[in-house]
Amino acid sequence: MKLLIDNLDGQGAQDYTAFVEAGKGLSVARKLNAPAELKVNLIGGEAHIVVPVVGAHIMLIRSDGKDLFTGYVTTAPFYQYLGWANQGPEYRYEVVALSDVMILDQKAPPPHPPFVARSAGDALRQLTEDTLRGWIDLSGIEA
Repeated sequence: MKLLIDNLDGQGAQDYTAFVEAGKGLSVARKLNAPAELKVNLIGGEAHIVVPVVGAHIMLIRSDGKDLFTGYVTTAPFYQYLGWANQGPEYRYEVVALSDVMILDQKAPPPHPPFVARSAGDALRQLTEDTLRGWIDLSGIEA
C-alpha cells in the first residue's frame, strides 16, 4: 500500500508511506450517505516530513495501482509530542481526510429548467458540466 499526499506546494504528490505509524496508524471508515473518512497517524522526527495542510489531496493506493481512497484533508492535523529521538524531537500527526464526495456535498447544482424532450445522455452531460465543469471526461456518454 502507498500513501500519497499533494500539499499544493507545486511538488506534486509525495510518498508518505514510510511515515505511517506501524500498527493501527491507518483506517478508512465508509458509512451510508456520508463521505468516506481516512484517519492516518504520521510519525515525524528523524526523517524530514512536511505536515499535510488543510486542502491537501490524499490518495491511498494498493500495490497493484488500484485506488482505495482519494480525498482531501479537512482540518489541521493534530500533533502530539512523543519524546526526544536521536536527531531531535519526534511527533505524531493525526490527519483526517474526507473522500472526494464531500466536494459534491459542498457545491449544489444551479437551478435549471426541467429536462423535457431531452435524452438521458444530454441531461447527464448538462448536470455534470453544471456541477463540476472539466473534472469528468464526458466523451463516452452517448445521447
